[in-house]
Amino acid sequence: MEMPPRLSRELFDMTLFFDVPDGSSNQIPICADEIAPVCAPELLAAAMQIDTVTRLHDQTWSDDWEVWAKTVGEAIGDTKRGPKFSLYSLAVEEAKAGAGVLIGHLCLIEDALKNGALILAARETCQTGRYLCTNLPDISKRRPETERVVSLLIQ
Repeated sequence: MEMPPRLSRELFDMTLFFDVPDGSSNQIPICADEIAPVCAPELLAAAMQIDTVTRLHDQTWSDDWEVWAKTVGEAIGDTKRGPKFSLYSLAVEEAKAGAGVLIGHLCLIEDALKNGALILAARETCQTGRYLCTNLPDISKRRPETERVVSLLIQ
């Protein structure tokens, strides 16, 4: 799993990662991590056979299929079967191209869902317990521009 840099040691203005909120004033949850299988519209009929369709995976979130299936009570067999991608954006592009079904992190693919490039391939979604969070350095090290970016993310 990728880990955010330590803002107390490295020269970053902020980070944006999925995490479990820690309640600190330096971490701001932006949105809940809700996941569900997604696919290109032309693949929907095949995707309804979720146990046989090609499953796409992001290597960072390698347990997405297992988490989703267990949470919604769907028996899908081998949750690790299918091609794995080193970047989530590559897996998303493959799903858009009709290569298979991907567990979508819905807050990351809002535009693709709105414009119809991807559609939900199952009725059930689930929360992972994580949130897309921005982590900030101590208040004394924050720049005004960073605060403006954070306010835009919260909207």
